[in-house]
Amino acid sequence: SLTIPLMDDLVSLAANLKPVQDLRFVLRETIARIRALTSRVDELAQLRSKYLTKITNPSKNKLHYGYGGEDQEVICSLSSQVTVVLRLTADCPILKGSAYIHRIVGVGGWDNAALQRIKSRVNEKRSRGPMDLMDTLVEEIVRYEKEDGMNIPKTPTLPMKRK
Repeated sequence: SLTIPLMDDLVSLAANLKPVQDLRFVLRETIARIRALTSRVDELAQLRSKYLTKITNPSKNKLHYGYGGEDQEVICSLSSQVTVVLRLTADCPILKGSAYIHRIVGVGGWDNAALQRIKSRVNEKRSRGPMDLMDTLVEEIVRYEKEDGMNIPKTPTLPMKRK
């Protein structure tokens, strides 16, 4: 099920407007939030089909920082043995920088300083959505492997049974 964030903040903001303008404001902003929410759901579905992903419920993670709903955490794992916690603000995927890497962890030989450099470089590009963010992260890891010469560990795969 999809939960639309509460609109009480819009109603309180509209209280200072003229009678006709207040209703217009609430309707316009509510429609904008619904459009942003449907765009986010579409983007998260694409993310789930491309990357190993765990999507948290934004109403349960208590990451409320302001108007328009809560931030949402999305956890993604890559075959390069890197796991990231993404934060999606209430404006994701509408505004640049509304999706960013909150935490990054690597196992199997990853240097924490290298991971933090990768995180900084990816976050500096200010992604609009989680797909763009993860694709940028993968590109940055490949670039790091080529330019810095690090041998990035890969998740082992089992041989397929021949038929």
